[in-house]
Amino acid sequence: MIHIYTLIWCCLLATSLFAQEALPENHPDYQRALKVYQKLQYAIGDNNTNLPKLLILDRKERVAAYRRADRALIIEKPALEVCLAMQENEGDAAIAFMIGHELTHFYQDHHWDEAGFGTSFLVDQETFEQHVHDEAEADTYGAFVMNLAGYQSKAIIPKFLDKIYKTYQLSDKLAGYPSLEKRKGVAKKAEARSQELIHIYKSANYFMAAQKYGEAIGAYQYVLKFVRTKELYSNLGATLLAYAIEHPDQASTNFAYPLELEPKTSLRSEALLFGNQQMNLNRAIQKLKHALEYDPDYFAANLNLVCAYDLVGNYTVAHQTLQKLEQQHLSPQQVSKLMLMKGILAARNGRKPEAQEKFEALQEHKSLGKLAQQNLLKLAGNSQTRSNFAFADWQIKDKIDGLNLEEEPKLKSDIKLELNKKLMPQSFLELTQLDNSYILYFHSTRRSAILQRITKSDAETTKGIHIGNSADYLKKKYSKYTYKTIQARDGYFLIYENVRLIFKINSKDRIEEWAIYSNY
Repeated sequence: MIHIYTLIWCCLLATSLFAQEALPENHPDYQRALKVYQKLQYAIGDNNTNLPKLLILDRKERVAAYRRADRALIIEKPALEVCLAMQENEGDAAIAFMIGHELTHFYQDHHWDEAGFGTSFLVDQETFEQHVHDEAEADTYGAFVMNLAGYQSKAIIPKFLDKIYKTYQLSDKLAGYPSLEKRKGVAKKAEARSQELIHIYKSANYFMAAQKYGEAIGAYQYVLKFVRTKELYSNLGATLLAYAIEHPDQASTNFAYPLELEPKTSLRSEALLFGNQQMNLNRAIQKLKHALEYDPDYFAANLNLVCAYDLVGNYTVAHQTLQKLEQQHLSPQQVSKLMLMKGILAARNGRKPEAQEKFEALQEHKSLGKLAQQNLLKLAGNSQTRSNFAFADWQIKDKIDGLNLEEEPKLKSDIKLELNKKLMPQSFLELTQLDNSYILYFHSTRRSAILQRITKSDAETTKGIHIGNSADYLKKKYSKYTYKTIQARDGYFLIYENVRLIFKINSKDRIEEWAIYSNY
């Protein structure tokens, strides 16, 4: 009988929850919150999961919540009004923090509510104490994805919590609820962790652009312990794949693949990972499949899977994956990359004339021509080995914050982080923040590498280049040096290896930030 009454009570409570008045979807306030939600979805890269529907409810109970029963992500109208009363950029950032926080509960499946209804931003003291780790994790992920989406979190979160506690009339010592200072303390630690992860993640992207694959893998793996996005899985998978290609089990090189991170064909860098090429290829396949769980049509991950399946000898699945890609609406560049892969698969299956035809058709291609030429050499039995490549002489001319990275610096690191013990034993990262830059220092038993990411607009290169300059102006100033272009999610990288400089160019074709790198 008790179970029957409990069931009836749950049904009545659920009915009352679903009956609450929601803001119409055509309302300007709803549209503003939805726009923020869509930017977060893009940053996460989730085009596959049935994401929660956004609801703005006219109630004053929980601030925000994820309701499991109908997969609803709820923002309460009073909480939204707090955000709307702030300056526009701050208000959108506060909305992003609430949504990002609740999305963590959706992804991690933190269903605390005993009745099975979901989780909420504002909980009682007992629940908060029981799940403080989950709240910190939600704050960390929320701050991380809002930064990826272009919103600033550092100054917003404490201000937002002040306003929420005031609006919901929660005094600092209200019985039954965590104090404002305690809630701020959790948020502050989560914010610090999210900033740490953002720095490591961005630095890993630079390492990948510079073909420092072992360093990039270690950094990506560390970030994956705390947050997960489509791009993070895809970048890690692509980097593992590039690393496996650079460190084959046999001395000779293989075909030249059109990887989405577009690595150089020159093979160098001492192996950092333990395990053979097959193990690293399997790791790459696993991570690329995780990226496709977010977006099954993600071109970069699918193309890299074709390359990986070919390398492990699973030619049937490689061909099937390539056929699936052909059904998409493709750019001319993507069509050319598929043609190169078709040539490789044709060669694998003994169709040498077909492979030669496709490679020859791409010999003059702007970005794929060199790969096609290498594959023609491979087809003729004259493939190059590592010793055939001449490496560019380089010299670091820039000294930001007084650092000369041509010599291994002595830094007092703010943070020291141990990396995956199984994958990279006795390896760690050191993080240091200086006046104009962030330093990520990679250490292993075999080598060290450093990346100095410059984030202040008044810091200039020796040629007067700084954040905000156009890419054309940059190329003009560095016209005597060759550069390489690597695509990124929201722009691209320009890498000047001779002077050890990498510039991150945004979607408006201007320098977003830049970095100096070296290894020892």
